[in-house]
Amino acid sequence: MPRSMESTNFWIITGCVNLTIPTIIIWEAYRGDINRTGALLTCWLCFIFLNSAILIGMRFRRPPATSSHFRRRIIQAAGVGLLGLVVTTIFLAAFISGNNYLSIAQSSKPLGSIYPMRTRLIVELLRERMSDSKKYQEAAAHFAPISPPLYSPQSFASTAVMRATERRFQQAFNIDSAYAARISESETRFRKQMARVDPQYLNSWISLRRNEVHAETALFRLETRWVQSVRTLYGYAADHNQSFRLHNKSLQFFNSAVESEFHHLEKSSESLQQQIQSARKAQVKKQQEAAASLTSN
Repeated sequence: MPRSMESTNFWIITGCVNLTIPTIIIWEAYRGDINRTGALLTCWLCFIFLNSAILIGMRFRRPPATSSHFRRRIIQAAGVGLLGLVVTTIFLAAFISGNNYLSIAQSSKPLGSIYPMRTRLIVELLRERMSDSKKYQEAAAHFAPISPPLYSPQSFASTAVMRATERRFQQAFNIDSAYAARISESETRFRKQMARVDPQYLNSWISLRRNEVHAETALFRLETRWVQSVRTLYGYAADHNQSFRLHNKSLQFFNSAVESEFHHLEKSSESLQQQIQSARKAQVKKQQEAAASLTSN
């Protein structure tokens, strides 16, 4: 083969290999199909093995290359490959975010500079949840405890106290409901955006959270029943406030039928409260597991 044709073939093959590899890997990393670490590792391995394959082919071609000519091609291939490696590594490090989503979310990095888009959406969701959680904690911290405590004999001391206790309880529940609504809104927005960016990841995310969503729905229904049970209990007590009184820090009833119904309503409401406490503990555990999975996927 004439030297000029051999040189042309060498540069075409070497150029194609060393341009195609970074282009494909950067695109896959941008889409989020592989993370930054995986992209860098794949890039280095491909550059090394494919350029080695080109040189081996040259070494054993017919007629064989001279030693000096072959050494020159080794230097040229190594130089092109190294240049491609450096450029690809710099690009991935500068423009493609890693997959430690929680660390990125806790950083001050602007959303507009986070790539791929899948990572940006996940980070945005985490930041919204952290912001909502902070607002909820601040609202809860400024909310004085219900006094007298719920279900305590003192909370049934008079109609005014009963109505005030019921009202304070409803206000506390409203704070929880507002927080749950914000979480639901951010998740709905996340699903719509992710459906356009990466439907496959969204399906896996929905599948992962299916049990958690069912648990959240069941808990909300349980809380709604509990709120209604508290309102029913205190409403019943207020309507029959002439049938009992607070005496020595306990309730003294004058009507056995009212007493029986009161204790039935109280027991049912307290039972719902205990169920909610157990369900919340289980939910917190599942949320921690889901968060661990989200930050590592």
